[in-house]
Amino acid sequence: MSSPFGLATPGHVPLERPPLVRALAQVRFPTSSAFVGDEDGVAKAVAAALAADYPIFQESREVSLTITPEGFEGSPGGARIWRLVSASGRASVNFGGSFLAIETAEYTRRSEFVGRLAAAWSALTSHARPPFVERLGVRYTNRIEAPAQILRLPELIRPEVLGVVAVDPGNARLVTGLSEAQYEMRDGATLQARWGLLPGGMVVDPTLPAATETSWLLDLDAYRLWTPGQCDGEQVGELAAELALSAYQYFRWTMTAEALAEFGGDADGTDAGLDQSY
Repeated sequence: MSSPFGLATPGHVPLERPPLVRALAQVRFPTSSAFVGDEDGVAKAVAAALAADYPIFQESREVSLTITPEGFEGSPGGARIWRLVSASGRASVNFGGSFLAIETAEYTRRSEFVGRLAAAWSALTSHARPPFVERLGVRYTNRIEAPAQILRLPELIRPEVLGVVAVDPGNARLVTGLSEAQYEMRDGATLQARWGLLPGGMVVDPTLPAATETSWLLDLDAYRLWTPGQCDGEQVGELAAELALSAYQYFRWTMTAEALAEFGGDADGTDAGLDQSY
C-alpha cells in the first residue's frame, strides 16, 4: 500500500495476536425529550432489550477531567450515565440523554462490531427517539508493548510513520515521540490518527490504562458530523462500517508485512472481503 487510502479494498489479514487493545463507537445526538420526561424508564427499557448480551447494569454520572501540573483531576456531578456490561466484563454499552457508545476489548471482526452498535442503537431509538444524529465516530486503539517488539519497530512500522523513533539519537535516549495527522475523506468523514512512542506510565487518553513499560501507540479516530436534520440515524450501522474501513485502511498502511506476520497474520492468505477488520 503506497498511500493510506490508495486501495478501496485492502483485503483482510486475520491476526491471531492483534495489537488492538480497545475498539469504541459512539453516536451523539441532541438531548432527547424522552429522557427528560422519564430517564429511569428509558434506561430500564434499553437495559431490558439488551440484557441477553449485557446482563450487568450500572449507573454513574459524567466526570469532567481537568489537566493540572499533577495530572488529570476529575470533577463528578454531571449528567447520569447508564452502563450495560457483558458477563465477561470486556464489552459494554454506555448511554445517556445525548449519546450512546459501545466499547469492547473482545473485538473479532468488523461486521460483528458494527452489528453490536446497530443493535444497541435500535434499542435506544425504540424508547428515546433521538431527533437526529450530530456525530458518529469509530475509534481503534492499538498498542505494541512487548520489549522484543519495541526493539523491532523499524521492521514492523513503515518508515514514513515511524519518523524520529527510527533515528539513532546518539548520546541520548528518546523518551517520547508523538505525531498526529488529520485527513478529510471524500465522503465527508474525518480520520484523525495519533501515534508514537510513550514511556511506561504515560497516557494520551485517561480512559485507557497506561502500559507499564515503553510502548508504541496507534490511535485511529474516524468520524462524521452532521447539521440538524441531515442524518436521521436510520443508517448508523452502514455509516459506522464505512468509518471502520477507513481506520483499517490506515492500520494496514502503517503496518509492514513483517508486522502482519509478527501478529499472527498470513499476508499471502488475504481475504478480500470487506466485512472483517483486524
